[in-house]
Amino acid sequence: SVATPGPHLLGNVAIKGNPSFTQIRTITFGLLNEESAPVTGEVWIDELRLGSPRRDRATAYTFNLDFRWTTFLTLTASFSRLQSNFRALQGEGRKSDDKTFVLNLGGDFGSLLPKSWGIRLSGNYLRNDMQSLPLYGSYSDLLLKPDQQLSQKSVAYTRRTSVSFSKSPGSNNFFVKYLLEPFSITGYQSSDYSESPRSVRSYFSRNLSFSHGVKIPWSIKFKKLNITPLPDYRFTGSYNEARNFNRDIMSNIVVKDSVCLLYTSDAADE
Repeated sequence: SVATPGPHLLGNVAIKGNPSFTQIRTITFGLLNEESAPVTGEVWIDELRLGSPRRDRATAYTFNLDFRWTTFLTLTASFSRLQSNFRALQGEGRKSDDKTFVLNLGGDFGSLLPKSWGIRLSGNYLRNDMQSLPLYGSYSDLLLKPDQQLSQKSVAYTRRTSVSFSKSPGSNNFFVKYLLEPFSITGYQSSDYSESPRSVRSYFSRNLSFSHGVKIPWSIKFKKLNITPLPDYRFTGSYNEARNFNRDIMSNIVVKDSVCLLYTSDAADE
């Protein structure tokens, strides 16, 4: 019997969710003879396939790379694989063959320039790839052949790119001091994609933000008056773009949307 009946109820047996023989660990069958005389006959059990014990071998491994070149360049990479049927010391065997690759690359390009220039220029790139080959078919306990695994595989990837630029104050050059030093810019681009036998999803976004501000310390003194003829100035802006796509393969329902925004503002104080 069950405490909470599922959506399908028959007597004291309820079926809830998507049951599968792959979730069963132990099966016990028995016959009880309540008579004193021996009983002979046959017992038929439907929808059950039994064979010799499976002795599949599975491995798991991980490779890591960490490279640094002073403060200019950093690189980290890793690759891991967990094969089907791999079982840790605690837990169940895996039901899929999973591969994961991660790459992270960062650079401080400003460190290559003379320190007196005060240039801060950096960038970063991230890549993440995943592939999963199922051992069984969807909601089934039937083993898939290699070509069937490829047709029902799941993949996902992520890409991230970002850059930034700014300059520290202190230059004696007029054009550098009032044109380049007050300027800063940052930007990034991101994309995510995943695909499985049941759905396809993707998301893309990018952003660019910049600013420029000038305050010229020039004033005119006239008797007891201190006049600042030039106003303070600051200009900022940003550009944002995003796209989203979702498709349910089973129902063939597609949902997609996009947005693009451009924002600017300027201010001047007397």
